[in-house]
Parts: sequence; C-alpha cells; structure tokens
Amino acid sequence: MNALHCLLLREAAELLGGRVQLGRALQLPSQDLARWRDGLKPMPRPIFLKVVDLILDTTPERAAKAVGAPLSCSGDVRRMGQRTKGGERDAR
Repeated sequence: MNALHCLLLREAAELLGGRVQLGRALQLPSQDLARWRDGLKPMPRPIFLKVVDLILDTTPERAAKAVGAPLSCSGDVRRMGQRTKGGERDAR
C-alpha cells in the first residue's frame, strides 16, 4: 500500500467535494480510485501526476509555498523584485 497515493486521493477528493467529483475530474471509474485508495493496486504514474496537478490547481497558495517563489517560463526565479538566474543577481 502506498500511503502517499492514499493521502493524495483523499486530499483531492476533499478539495473537489467527494469521490464522485474526483472520478469525474480524472475521467476514471470510482472502482479504480477505490482500488488505489485502498492500496489494492498501484496507481499509474500518469494518474498520480494528474492528482497532484488537481491538488495544486485547486490550492494555488499551497503551490506557491511548495515552490518557494514563482517561476517564469524562462526559468528565472523572481523574489521580492530581484531576478536571479544561475545564482547571479540581475541589477535592475
């Protein structure tokens, strides 16, 4: 049984309003979700990633804390008006 998978499925279901809503969001039968939640079958990696995305998309403030700082598409890390790339500060 993978405790992380169980925890993530429980969290996602709670955020979306229940198991039925989670199944709809993932477009999966509730039987599959129950097997993964109960540890009877391993959750496929693509489904695991979708569950993580659902949780992060539903809780943007948690996602920002997990990352520590917003990332731009170019890979720059932005913190308090400073831009760093490769450990160097960008003098603005």
